[in-house]
Amino acid sequence: YNIKLPIIAPVALTALLFRVVLAMRIFALIWGTTGGGPSERSMVAQVYIVEQGLGGYLKMGYSAALGIVFAVIAGSIALLIMKFKYSSERRLS
Repeated sequence: YNIKLPIIAPVALTALLFRVVLAMRIFALIWGTTGGGPSERSMVAQVYIVEQGLGGYLKMGYSAALGIVFAVIAGSIALLIMKFKYSSERRLS
């Protein structure tokens, strides 16, 4: 059985998009279990943003800017994946 990559590319890219979105939603798990971890070992971008804004630092503007940058990066990654997905679907039809 020979499975060609162009045939499974739309499905693979959709799965990749879901994995990226799930990876971006890791904040609740880390914050709930370790709160950033011992000596910041499990610090991810979302935890860092919250720590800067609501932790002992109270850098609300910096935290808001980081949140916007994180949202733009996450949106850009999602748009790139969707672009590749739709271009591979057009090639198949």
